[in-house]
Amino acid sequence: MNSNRVYQIAIAEASNIYTYDVPLAALIAPDKQDNNFEYIYSLRDILDNVLDLKINESMYFQPNRDNKNTKAIILRRN
Repeated sequence: MNSNRVYQIAIAEASNIYTYDVPLAALIAPDKQDNNFEYIYSLRDILDNVLDLKINESMYFQPNRDNKNTKAIILRRN
């Protein structure tokens, strides 16, 4: 798969904020060693919505499906 889409993700969990750059391929192609983070699985659950994002558009999502207190936002950078 060839795509130049890159997403920036910010996750607020407890008193920490984490940011990640995630290429589209990481969301679509499963990790052969199953080393994916929970937020990757969460994004796969809403993949249609993620793919609908246009450049510089963002949306909120639940990064940890087991912890409803976590919050995140995903931004399509390009």
